[in-house]
Amino acid sequence: MGLTVENISALRIDYPTLLPVREMIHNGQVNMFALNILDSENRTGDGFYRVLVHCPNPSRQVPNSYVINNMTISRHPHAYNRTKTPGTNSQSYLVCQGNYGSTYQANPGNVISKISGYINHIISVLNA
Repeated sequence: MGLTVENISALRIDYPTLLPVREMIHNGQVNMFALNILDSENRTGDGFYRVLVHCPNPSRQVPNSYVINNMTISRHPHAYNRTKTPGTNSQSYLVCQGNYGSTYQANPGNVISKISGYINHIISVLNA
């Protein structure tokens, strides 16, 4: 099962800035969402990372995250590859999530649990 608009509402309890990307909702399934992540290391001018999470099949496949706002440092230790953001012509920084795939797949919970754990991982990675 995929990530639904109802799942987004449940996730917003813990992540209030989380919003689905309207153009990436297909047949009630959310394939991409955006959220702000606090920048505790002062690597952005805004004080937060604006992150897009691409999750076309979140029950079976690890999502990918992209930082779309500018950073004040020339090279982030975990978000340094400039790439095209899926579904757009915009450039972003792909977040290197390390060897998180096995942890994500081992999560026995529903899609909300998997995505919540993934977001927590990305928060840790960006602020490491």
